Amino acid sequence: MQSRDMKSRALFEMLRTNQISRRQFVTRAAALGLAVPSVSALLAACETDDDDVVDPGVDPDDDDVDDVPDPDDDEDDDVVEEPDDDPDDDVDDDPDDEAQVGGTLEVALIGEPPTLDIHQTTATIVALQAWHIYEPLFTWDEDFHVTPELAQDYEVSDDGLVNTLYLREGITFHNGEDFTADDVVASIERWAGISGLGGSLLENIENIEIVDDHTVEFHMEEPYGAFAVALARQNQGCAI
Repeated sequence: MQSRDMKSRALFEMLRTNQISRRQFVTRAAALGLAVPSVSALLAACETDDDDVVDPGVDPDDDDVDDVPDPDDDEDDDVVEEPDDDPDDDVDDDPDDEAQVGGTLEVALIGEPPTLDIHQTTATIVALQAWHIYEPLFTWDEDFHVTPELAQDYEVSDDGLVNTLYLREGITFHNGEDFTADDVVASIERWAGISGLGGSLLENIENIEIVDDHTVEFHMEEPYGAFAVALARQNQGCAI
């Protein structure tokens, strides 16, 4: 009976002379009980086809040997796509998703307004709703600067004693009547009789002159720098 050393030499000779494949060599070496380092050294000493290379640490008779996945084979399958950081790629170009024009906007408020006559009250809840009904001569822009609204333009004389309003043309009320200088004078006089601010403004006005349907001059007792600011007030403001 041959010793294990003799059998190992014979097995190596068969591998070296290509009588057996590497897979067969590993199988028989494992049967002889050869250590893995010894088997690896023997395999490295022989030049055979790469197709027969077998990991000496794996039992070639194991039914699962051929099912062990090669990590390099599925490298592309396991690639996780990087998220696209470009927000423009997520924009839906569907024209049906464009901003809606028209319709009904529902807004919740804390209660019911006591009146819709903005001249009559300082209640903020009235101002929040009434300014969607009425318009003033002046308002505030996005930078909180006073800017003309129903007034088209505004001039102050060099001495500060005449404030001239040039009104927008082509504006109509809900009943279809044209907006004119007469409406401005009537509204300011009514507002001044109810509002403390309006009364203070009227006290500084010597007289109001209607130059034409769209031009009004306010002749002041003395310069009144807050003229446009007073007419832009929202809370109990001078709605026309």
